[in-house]
Amino acid sequence: MNKHFNCIGIVGHPRHPTALTTHEMLYRWLCAKGYEVMVEQQIAQELNLKQVKTGTLAEIGQQADLAVVVGGDGNMLGAARVLARYDIKVIGINRGNLGFLTDLDPDNAQQQLADVLEGHYITERRFLLEAQVCQHDTPTRLSTAINEVVLHPGKVAHMIEFEVYIDEIFAFSQRSDGLIISTPTGSTAYSLSAGGPILTPSLDAITLVPMFPHTLSARPLVINSSSTIRLRFSHMRSDLEISCDSQIALPIQEGEDVLIRRKVAMLAQLTISNFAIVRELEIDFHHGMTAITGETGAGKSIAIDALGLCLGGRAEADMVRSGANRADLCARFSLKDTPAALRWLEENQLEDGSECLLRRVISSDGRSRGFINGTSVPLSQLRDLGQLLIQIHGQHAHQLLLKPEHQKTLLDGYAGEQALTQQMAERYREWHQSCRTLAQHQQLAQERSAKAELLHYQLKELNEFSPVAGEFELIDEEYKRLANSGQLLSTSQQALDVLADAEETNLQSQLYTVRHLMGELVGMDNKLSGVLDMLEEAAIQISEASDELRHYCDRLDLDPNRLYELEQRISRQISLARKHHITPEELPAFHQKLLDEQQLLDEQTGSLEELLQAVAQHHQQALAVALALHQSRVKHADELCQLITESMHSLSMPHGKLAIDVEFNENHLTAEGADRIDFRVSTNPGQPLQPLAKVASGGELSRIALAIQVITARKMETPALIFDEVDVGISGPTAAVVGKLLRQLGESTQVMCVTHLPQVAGCGHHHFFVSKETDGEMTETHMQPLDKRSRLQELARLLGGSEVTRNTLANAKELLAA
Repeated sequence: MNKHFNCIGIVGHPRHPTALTTHEMLYRWLCAKGYEVMVEQQIAQELNLKQVKTGTLAEIGQQADLAVVVGGDGNMLGAARVLARYDIKVIGINRGNLGFLTDLDPDNAQQQLADVLEGHYITERRFLLEAQVCQHDTPTRLSTAINEVVLHPGKVAHMIEFEVYIDEIFAFSQRSDGLIISTPTGSTAYSLSAGGPILTPSLDAITLVPMFPHTLSARPLVINSSSTIRLRFSHMRSDLEISCDSQIALPIQEGEDVLIRRKVAMLAQLTISNFAIVRELEIDFHHGMTAITGETGAGKSIAIDALGLCLGGRAEADMVRSGANRADLCARFSLKDTPAALRWLEENQLEDGSECLLRRVISSDGRSRGFINGTSVPLSQLRDLGQLLIQIHGQHAHQLLLKPEHQKTLLDGYAGEQALTQQMAERYREWHQSCRTLAQHQQLAQERSAKAELLHYQLKELNEFSPVAGEFELIDEEYKRLANSGQLLSTSQQALDVLADAEETNLQSQLYTVRHLMGELVGMDNKLSGVLDMLEEAAIQISEASDELRHYCDRLDLDPNRLYELEQRISRQISLARKHHITPEELPAFHQKLLDEQQLLDEQTGSLEELLQAVAQHHQQALAVALALHQSRVKHADELCQLITESMHSLSMPHGKLAIDVEFNENHLTAEGADRIDFRVSTNPGQPLQPLAKVASGGELSRIALAIQVITARKMETPALIFDEVDVGISGPTAAVVGKLLRQLGESTQVMCVTHLPQVAGCGHHHFFVSKETDGEMTETHMQPLDKRSRLQELARLLGGSEVTRNTLANAKELLAA
């Protein structure tokens, strides 16, 4: 179901007769239908409308749900560039020549608009291009375009020489009269006239169309809309310009580049439930600078704290609202123009279109869970994704500025050498790992030496004894036989006598007698023949047993020397086995085990010399990257010093000067390089440069920190920046400068600023007021957007305290008009 509208803005051509007629018709028709109508100031003046709600384009963007643009495509472009920062839909009534962007026919506008107001419409989303003229990658001038950004000479046409880089990769160099960089919306405008292709409006692409190229090979180029285009000039002339939609011209000076990219994404909505003293809160955010103010203790930073938790911050049980079971926090981001975040979501299989939902649930017992697009994730993933979405600059950032490691982080953030710093960390890890391998090898070498010595001792006596598998059982048996040979011979002879050798009586002779008797009985009764057969068999067995026993006695050895040898061998084997805590039978296998260990020690590879070479090689590689990082830091330190010094002058430190010392020491190599970074400052004439902690006062330190944050933020590609009371210690004209800096930053990215200064709050494109109320038992925080009238009241309160007077209201109007 499409959104229905409550407040409708009327904007467009302020002087064209037919356009004015349509403006007046629209105003009266919409008022008659009961809508709240807001008319652009110039149009209201031309129509001489009385008692009508008027406002600038920005104010209409803040307060209206729908803007109706009456005029031609130029009016539509101019209005849309401003209104794109706000949550507002835009539709056009054609009172121009072509009407590519203005959808409604003026002759049938009422009926068509009535259908739209009833919710019968289709929303088309068109992306904008952002053009920045940069000095050392720091934007000095910028604007946006819906149709195209055009590089061209100033007043006199002439050939331009320039280089084109796409995502920092050289694409081509060209000599031509200029270059048109167009959106799909603009592909039917100036780009078409120059021979560019027509693109479907919803296509995520950008076209580069040369203007009268001085070569036959130049052709239009279509690239992904997520790409960044950089224009560099080798032979610079002073009259080059960048124009946006043929309405805004940005001059290009010597040494400046031009960056053109799709306008970045943003934090769209924050929902808070049962957090701190907030019961329920839903905040819709918009492009540009948003100021957040309120009374002391009202909870101005609660929204920032809640957002920090959505990004993986540490949770505590006392963050849950008293009496509630859990706090539920949810941040919704529009990621259409944030390829790094979209790529991260895709790599982690968490993508869900061009929006992203970060959620944090905190139980009253202190446990918490994190979610990305409805999937439960570890907090580390919330933090990883959060770094791609938002930078939060806290109110204590000026204290962090005193720490050398934070100074290094700031310098690296400005330099933008992510690839080099990542390479440094990898090279250091390789070197550190090779050092650990060497240390382990040296440790093992010592252990191997001790092991080899022990093996040598153990194997010396085992080798001398030379145990053989199965030997112990054999010699033990032989020993028992020899040790009992006398008894064996005597008893064997006695047995032999009983069997056959006794002269008087023996088994053999007695069996002979029995056999003779049984032979007579068989002659009388044949049934006894079986008994006779058995006796015959027994006679044979006794005869054979007697022969075998006689042979045994003849062979029985009574050698005492052999007995002594066996006794010594067995005794030695038992002694060695007991020494190694094994059985005698296990001694041969144990001997073989020690032999195998000795062979393994002898065969181990990876000599000390090879490892030493690897350590030296990795150290040199790490040093080479550290040196490249050092050179980059030195270069960017000079640029950053100049920019910060200029900002210090504008922030009421006219004699201020900042220097950044980058000292290279190869003996202090870390994963961040081999540099010691030291920010030094002088705030008064004749004062030498000294470390920040020794020179800068609290107020001066706050201003320096703020200048650095604003400058480095311009180099980042995160969609949103948050400044939480970073203007502490600043007042008066300096505060006005800070506000303008933040507003300028808000032209190219989303900025949220918690402040207590009216000069800063008055510079915002949007303004939220934070208040709290209590019923005597419970306290609750509210946060609401301010319209123009409410905003004047809040600025007047900030200027004069709780009592708002005519003077403070007049001053507040001046702040908004500045």
